[in-house]
Amino acid sequence: MSQFIPGGYKIVIFHDHILPQLTSNDLIEQCCDMNEFHLILSNNRSLIRVLACTYEIFLALSKDLMPPKLDKIYFINTSSSNVLSSMINEDESLPKIIISSERELIVRVLLDISICFYNQLKKYQEKGDQSSANICGQIVLDALDLLKQHNEYLCPL
Repeated sequence: MSQFIPGGYKIVIFHDHILPQLTSNDLIEQCCDMNEFHLILSNNRSLIRVLACTYEIFLALSKDLMPPKLDKIYFINTSSSNVLSSMINEDESLPKIIISSERELIVRVLLDISICFYNQLKKYQEKGDQSSANICGQIVLDALDLLKQHNEYLCPL
């Protein structure tokens, strides 16, 4: 699926456990082990557009593991302090968003996929490539369907 985005597309999540609502596929990779995280980063460096991890894990990454096409970083907040917010806002080179819950992370990741592939769908339509546009549209629908399937977990009343 990621081949339909020029330059590729991948979201990498490092969390203390795997989120079952987000199945790993060629768009999303999850891990809970630092060695596996480094391996995923090094093997997919040019494809990674979104990264989710704690601020501490991010600071521990070496420059050679940093994805060059990174569009966004989600920092998973493991404490209730505002220190994280002030530290993150020091560098404004790319969007950094503090995530306060698993639910928020899941919703944002699925929406990122939907927005990215919808934008690409429009580009394919402009070029007259309806076949690729249809595939991108199906990926958008699949991501939105996952939101719908997990609605009770993601948006409790």
